[in-house]
Amino acid sequence: MKKHQWIVGILFLVFTLTTSKMNAQDKTTLNSNEQSLVEISALTATGNIEQLKIKLNNGLDNGLSINEIKESLTQLYAYCGFPRSLNAINAFKTVVEERKAKGIIDKEGKKIVIENNSLDKYEQGRKVLQELTNKYQPKPAPNFGEFVPRIDAFLKEHLFADIFACDVLNFQQRELVTISALAAMTDVEAQLQAHIDMGKNTGITEVQLEKVADIIGKVINQKQANILRKIIDVKPLSVSESDMIVHISEAEILPQDLEESKAILKEETSKQKTEIIMNNTEHYTFELSNKVTRQKVTFKNRYGITLSGDLYIPKDDSDEPLAAIAISGPFGAVKEQASGLYANQMAERGFIALAFDPSYTGESSGEPRNVASPDINTEDFSAAIDYLGLHEKVDRNKIGIIGICGFGGFALNATAIDKRVKAVATTSMYDMSRVNAKGYFDANTLEQRTKILEDLSEQRWEDAKNEKPETSSNNLPEKLTGDEPSFVAQYHNYYKTPRGFHPRSINSNGAWTKTTPLSLMNMPILTYIEEISPRPVLIIAGENAHSKYFSEDAYKAAAQPKELIIIPNTVHVDLYDKIDIIPFDKLTNFFTENLK
Repeated sequence: MKKHQWIVGILFLVFTLTTSKMNAQDKTTLNSNEQSLVEISALTATGNIEQLKIKLNNGLDNGLSINEIKESLTQLYAYCGFPRSLNAINAFKTVVEERKAKGIIDKEGKKIVIENNSLDKYEQGRKVLQELTNKYQPKPAPNFGEFVPRIDAFLKEHLFADIFACDVLNFQQRELVTISALAAMTDVEAQLQAHIDMGKNTGITEVQLEKVADIIGKVINQKQANILRKIIDVKPLSVSESDMIVHISEAEILPQDLEESKAILKEETSKQKTEIIMNNTEHYTFELSNKVTRQKVTFKNRYGITLSGDLYIPKDDSDEPLAAIAISGPFGAVKEQASGLYANQMAERGFIALAFDPSYTGESSGEPRNVASPDINTEDFSAAIDYLGLHEKVDRNKIGIIGICGFGGFALNATAIDKRVKAVATTSMYDMSRVNAKGYFDANTLEQRTKILEDLSEQRWEDAKNEKPETSSNNLPEKLTGDEPSFVAQYHNYYKTPRGFHPRSINSNGAWTKTTPLSLMNMPILTYIEEISPRPVLIIAGENAHSKYFSEDAYKAAAQPKELIIIPNTVHVDLYDKIDIIPFDKLTNFFTENLK
């Protein structure tokens, strides 16, 4: 019975819902491992343990090894002191133990070698520093080293010899860790400048440093981020009043003030979401490319519902009409989240892209709110095709679709119906009709399905009596208890944290109506998937995604031409926003080849 309750609960929850070394080949951005190192280092330096635990979990989910994180936290003692380092290490120990208790197996990574058997550690460290700075390093170091030779010895023999001798992290990773920590700390501009220079010598680019500043602005504040921007000669961003406040998480706490400080810290951790809610009209979970313009648009579907979208257009578009892509999803998300990120990336690559809110959600119209329909949500894609085909900059013979998560299934259905669509791609696809009709992995028995339908049928009388539909209480939890399935924790870490939170997103800030599953349970949306052919289908899923079987089965059911891509070491939500994991080059090639 308990298992059945979990299955039913998870169904509703859906609605509200790499390597051991870092890959530095793409110099135009930071990959997900590098971004996690920046976040972990900055939060360690400032002592924000609650946020650090979230980022430590994210780092492991992104593929950082346990030993890579251990080594980062160890190195940071030299820059932000033993108290900060030890607190972070203890927090990481807790995170690792909690994940083991949930059955999550994280990779240990390369062995950490403790011993350094160099006969002359000072000379070893001096040569390492010389390599990092690309300058001759005298013995002792000028100024501070002459004044206090002992600190010069510690610097060379311990930091740049003992610590840097461990090859779990390479020099570029170590400088990224150091730059991130120093960028989060106050009054260390001279040291930050020195390590930026060293970082550049290891291969860190200006563009990557700008991304570090962006991350510092999000996890620390814009005031600190602007210090880094000033050093690398990038225009500073405006500083909000809240950025001028000294946070309790950045202060040393006396024992007698501990309980009061915990309450204040809890308030601080929700501050970012509160600020987002207060300023939701302009909040996006990603940054607009400087190669792209974005404009608000509206259009109507066949049922008279006004849909709200964001149209992304390449700045360097020619006079010739361009190929276009309609994008929506995930299920319960809004256009300011993953679909907008995809549209931004595809427009940067030369396509006109339209990200839109489905009917009854986000800024789109339709009453009652927070309702899904296999028919209307399929129609929403065709309405987007209507709009794009009438746009003066679009070649209406070159229009495709990308569907994310639950809207992957609707995208396939729309393409089967709407012959104007020339190519379709899905990422982390869900078949919402199948999961509602049969449960995850088709585990629901006929008795369980009948009971769900009986309960939903009775709910209709309650809704009719109250003259409004009741919302489900099975939305994503505000706080994880450790008893949730891993994919629920992954949803939480996207939708309920600043990473992906948006106040208009049902999964972030609301719930679907209780009776939403009714129409989905009896209307299978992939019945005619074979009729997409001869138009091509590209299906992309994560190797470790709980939803992978939807993609695999859709691929089997589709006719040629078709392609299935499984991304290694990737979970479902990784394909929402991790730019270095989402195969945008493959998507670009797919649509370039097939929208012509």
